[in-house]
Amino acid sequence: TWQLGARISYSEITGWGTEPQVAETANGELLYSARLHDGGLGRILATSADGGATWSPARIDRVLETTPCMGSLVARFD
Repeated sequence: TWQLGARISYSEITGWGTEPQVAETANGELLYSARLHDGGLGRILATSADGGATWSPARIDRVLETTPCMGSLVARFD
């Protein structure tokens, strides 16, 4: 079941994210990915190693040159 966790700090970047998605990674961490509010290329990312109780500060990843629209995450486990 889901519980409200900590807020993700945006203090190290300018702007905010919209249409966020969260997925569990193979190592059990949570990955947060959000669209840039200004439609710029890239994604806002943060990670949590404790189920969302705490999060790394948000950062902009411009290596992921995505279009300025919602981007889904899919978790795949073999």
